[in-house]
Amino acid sequence: MMQPITILGLTLTLAMLFLRYRIARSRPRRRRPRHIVMLVKVLLLALIAWLTVSSNLAHMLDNADGTPHQPTALERVVAFLSK
Repeated sequence: MMQPITILGLTLTLAMLFLRYRIARSRPRRRRPRHIVMLVKVLLLALIAWLTVSSNLAHMLDNADGTPHQPTALERVVAFLSK
């Protein structure tokens, strides 16, 4: 289950990207391939950070509730590869 703060952060980020898209549509400019690569890198890093924080919050909530920990798909893949 996603936390409300995660949903709020995602909503704000998508709203900002949408507003930037609308502004850029009215003033088109040519993008350089270098800028596109940098944008992709930044978006990938943001996605990794978001998934890390979300996963850590889920684990903290599981520990606080006292429920048994169910490994995530990523944890299962890492455990499989480490064998």
